Amino acid sequence: MTTGVDQKDIEKVKKGVHIEDGKTAPARVDSIPGTKNRNLIITIHEGRNRQVRRMFEALGYEVKRLDRVQYAGLTTDGLRRGGWRYLSKPEERMLRKFAGMKER
Repeated sequence: MTTGVDQKDIEKVKKGVHIEDGKTAPARVDSIPGTKNRNLIITIHEGRNRQVRRMFEALGYEVKRLDRVQYAGLTTDGLRRGGWRYLSKPEERMLRKFAGMKER
């Protein structure tokens, strides 16, 4: 964030924020110690287009940088920013099941 997020706005994010396409589901918000609420860990359960940015813009904040560190149980552990890797067979099966697809 360009500025620290007020505690009252963090509480709003935790309850859901009204954005253009409706109210978001409640999110988990944790502040990284020593950052004066400028760096937050946000856990959402929807995944609308640009959702985190739009939630904070609706509250008057500018998001400077976002890092997705986990998606559907997959993490970025061991990857450089912008890096990629092949999925393991168990990960592929998990994602196919999650998406309602048949196994290969």
